[in-house]
Formats: sequence, structure tokens, C-alpha cells
Amino acid sequence: MPSIPIIRGINGRLILTPARAIPFLRPPAPVAFANGFFRRKVGIVSKDFIKSAMANKPIPFYVTDNDLKLKVNGGNVDNGKDFALATTADTTMPLWIDAYNGTTGELWAYTTFASLANADDTFNPFRLYYGNANKSTHSNDTSIYTSAGAVWHLPSALDASPNSRPLNADAAPANAPNNLGLAAAGYFDGTSGNVRTRDVSFLNGQNNITIMAKMRLDDVNADHGLWQLNTDDLALRFLKGPTGSGLVNGLTARLRGANGLAVWSSADNIVGLGDIRHLTAVYTAATIQVYMNGVLLTPRAAVPAPGNFAPTALTAFQVGGGYGGYMFGALDDLAIYPSALTADEIFLQAGLTQYIPDVVKFGAPETPGSSLSPVAESIHLLNISGQVTIDMRRYVYHPGGGSISIQAPLPTVAGLTLTAPDATTLVVEATTPGTYTFTVNVSVV
Repeated sequence: MPSIPIIRGINGRLILTPARAIPFLRPPAPVAFANGFFRRKVGIVSKDFIKSAMANKPIPFYVTDNDLKLKVNGGNVDNGKDFALATTADTTMPLWIDAYNGTTGELWAYTTFASLANADDTFNPFRLYYGNANKSTHSNDTSIYTSAGAVWHLPSALDASPNSRPLNADAAPANAPNNLGLAAAGYFDGTSGNVRTRDVSFLNGQNNITIMAKMRLDDVNADHGLWQLNTDDLALRFLKGPTGSGLVNGLTARLRGANGLAVWSSADNIVGLGDIRHLTAVYTAATIQVYMNGVLLTPRAAVPAPGNFAPTALTAFQVGGGYGGYMFGALDDLAIYPSALTADEIFLQAGLTQYIPDVVKFGAPETPGSSLSPVAESIHLLNISGQVTIDMRRYVYHPGGGSISIQAPLPTVAGLTLTAPDATTLVVEATTPGTYTFTVNVSVV
């Protein structure tokens, strides 16, 4: 007749001994990915936005998910700074967080791809990691904007450091900024109070310049400047009109070159009240080109060649300022490139900013998976004789309700025979009775 197990306490844990003992296991511990994060989502870049021209260019993405709420709000984000991006091979990717809302689980951010596949049957996946109490700080990765001389996102608490980019150190305007659908935007009230002035000395000697921004006009009863350098050296304005040439509700771009002042003007009624537009002006020695929502606009009249860029100074580039009137409305994502972007690049950039929620689609939250992060589970068997069956689901904590999978190979332990008849069951038979300690790799999928 087999002996009756005696309950005995060891280090605060209960075990059964002797006879056919059950395992003495370490307390359940959360399972993390190899990089220390506990959750992730896989994002796929839409085929509409994966042209190779966007390689190494800022790619915005937006995601909202209950799982991305702060833990205090029922999600799995610890502090709002615990985010990271990686390829599917877990190579770190650049991350710029524009805005995060821990109450709603909304994240607006940017990344870059070193290369982008754009065939019909290819995808560009990446991983968004989150949930890591040990990561309590976040610094936006400025490499995302390496090709730009200046980039301006307003305002973001995570974007407090200038990081050598002249336009991003502004505090939020006194009045509440309006949302352009691209996180927070800079709001301008038609006065000089919210105009930002920055040094753009990085444009010295540059004869090919691209400036772009997303805009909403909240007043069409007066002229409004979007940006300008020294009044007319480098400018883009909304003109109520009619001007001397008869322009009404249009745009005008100006560049001062070695040949004098060159002026580009649009057709009439190109912008209306409340319209949200992505505007790009490309200034070169040969001409001025203006794009709206990625489409090249036809000028009202031929533009004379301005010649090489000849600014009177480079210390007074104004955002929201302009000859004849200050900006009234919102601007966001203003970028200055010391190069002439191609039509394809401009079209893609405009498309990204117009349709950010569609750029990247995310899958469901994932927890550490089988081949990705096996857990070394230490098992202690005291005074074992005969056979013991262990259900590993009792001993491994799996966030999100993942399933347990015992990983091969099973350890070789002298005096024991180990088998796994299924993914969750470990059978241990003692060919030599005694006390044993060994480790089994178990993963969560």
C-alpha cells in the first residue's frame, strides 16, 4: 500500500513528500520578449504607401487600441514612454512619438524604412513593442529627419529638446492648438503673437529648396502668410485679392534669386475656408513649383528663372508670418529640405499626411511566442519515485491568455526519463528514486 503524502512547508511553499511527489516550482512570473517588453503589435505598411521613393523618409502611423491604454486605464502600457519599434527580425527601428493618449490608447508616431518593397505581393511589416516598466524615458530619434534641414511638429511633451533642428523647440501657443488629424498642430490667430522665427543658416549656398506643410485656413477675408524669409526671399502666402493680376482666393510663392524676385501665382479660388491642404513649394534657380495634396499646380503665368538663391539674410525665417497678413488657422508638419524633392516624393509625402490612419494597419496584441522567447522553467522534484505527470499550464504565467508550449529538446537528466506527450504535459519517470532539479524550456504563444 503506497504511503500517504505528508504536507510540508519549504520556504513558504507547499510540497508533497514522499512517494509520488508533485513538482516544486518557482512562483509564476510574467513572460517578456527578449527585449524586455511584454506586448507587441505587428504593423503592415499599406501598398498604397510603400513605393521605394519613401525609403529613409518619415512614415507616419496611427493606432488606437484598448491594449495601448495605460495600465491604470485598463491597458498594458506602463508609463507612456515604454514603446519601441523593430523589424520582424527584431532589429531596432527609429521611433518618433508625436503624441500619445494613455486614456484612449491612441498613438501618433513616425518611423523610417531603410528599404521598401512595393510589388503587389510584398509587405513591409514591423513590430510595435510596449509594456515595459523598466523603460521610463523616451527620446525621439532624430535620424528620421536626417534628410531634412528642419522639421516642425507642434506641440508634443515628448519633443522638448531642440536636437539641432531649428523649428521644433517651440512651446504650445497660449490658445489651445487645433487638431489637423496629425496629432497636435500649431494654431495661428491672425496676429504676430504666434509667429515663430528661426535661423535657417543651413540653407546658405543652397539653390534647391523644398518647403512643405499641412494647413487649414480659418479665415479667407484677408491675406495670410504661411511662411516667409525676409518678406520676399522665400515665401508662400494666401491672397484674398483681387491682386493687380486679378488673383482671388489663391496662393503665391516668391523666391529672391540672383536674377531678382520671381513670383509664382495660382489660379483663382484654389483654397477655401476650412480646407485642409498639404502644400509644397519647390524653389530652384530655374523656377518655382507649387504642389497641392501632392499634385503639381499650373501657375497663372510663366515664372521667370530666379537664378541662384540670394537671400538678404538667413536669420528670420517666419512660420505663420507673411507680408500683408499673418496666418489665421493651423499648420503642422512643416519641413524644410535643402534639396528639390521629386514629384513622386512629394506625392507620397502628401498622401501620407492626408490619410495617416490608413498608412499602417496593425494586428491584434501579441504576447511572447513559441520560437521567440522560451522561458527556462526550473523544476524541483523531491524524493520522487515512479512517475509524475506535470501540467505546465499551472506554472507559467501567460499575459493575454496565451497557450503554453513545451519546447524541444527536453533536458537529459541522469536517473530520469522525460517525455512530452503533448504541448502542455511533461511526464517524468524516476529510474533512480531521489531529489532532482532541472530546467525545461516553455514558451507562450
